[in-house]
Amino acid sequence: MPPKRKDTPITSSSSSPQFNNSLDEKRSKSGADEVFEATNMVDALGVKIEAILKKLEKLDVIESQLNEVHTRMANIEETMSRLDSEVKVLNNQQKKLKKNVEELQKGMEYTEDDISDLQRDNKKLENDVYELKKQLMYMENYSRRENLKFFGLPENIDASLNSMNVEEGLPRQHDASENTKEIIYKFLEDQLKIDRPREKIEFQRVHRLGKPNPQKSRPIIARFLRYSDRELVMEQARKHLKDSETLHVFDDIPKELYDLRKEQMQKLKEARQRGHTAYFSKAHPDKLFVNGKYIAPGRPLE
Repeated sequence: MPPKRKDTPITSSSSSPQFNNSLDEKRSKSGADEVFEATNMVDALGVKIEAILKKLEKLDVIESQLNEVHTRMANIEETMSRLDSEVKVLNNQQKKLKKNVEELQKGMEYTEDDISDLQRDNKKLENDVYELKKQLMYMENYSRRENLKFFGLPENIDASLNSMNVEEGLPRQHDASENTKEIIYKFLEDQLKIDRPREKIEFQRVHRLGKPNPQKSRPIIARFLRYSDRELVMEQARKHLKDSETLHVFDDIPKELYDLRKEQMQKLKEARQRGHTAYFSKAHPDKLFVNGKYIAPGRPLE
């Protein structure tokens, strides 16, 4: 049997002062750590709260911006709604305008037809008026068929002035006077070689045309009593005055007829130079005939 070990007496350390001090220190240190840790937790919590507050401020800003966006969207929607209404109104107006334009176009078609009819009627009236004027011109020319105009015959200007003074009631300058009928008879006898014209030819009236002009003699117009005498004088004038540059005998025709003849006069001269028979119609004095064939204005001689 093994020997018994001596029991060592156990001493209690808790009862020692040193142990107690150490225990207090540990407890104090543990409390300080807890306080420090609590402080750190409070600081961390403050930081988190501050961060949360900042985020909340940002959320307020975002909310404000969202409210502004919503307001703008509402305004845009209102504007779009108004624009939509205006577009509808414009569409309606466009339809009405299109309808009015179509009606106007139809009316214009009728108007154009009416204008065309009026232009056609007006053209016909113009032609009728022109023909009436020509008929009147032909009638006036017929009333002048016994007349001839004599150009280049010397004029006694003093006698003419004296005659005008008497007609106007002014004192007579002298007793000289111009006998136009005698001037014509002398011209017929000397220039046209008509034998004893005073016995053969009678006039209804003979006188100068226009007012006296010291620079040139005025033409004389003579109205024959018989048309045959007038034709005799015209025939002799064509024979004996064709080379004269100063003396001329012409038909007494209206100015309008003269203008119409003027266009054809060169053809008349050219045809006669070629030896053709060329003349203006007596019934229609503006119409030129060459060898019995009518030559229209603008048409050249063949």
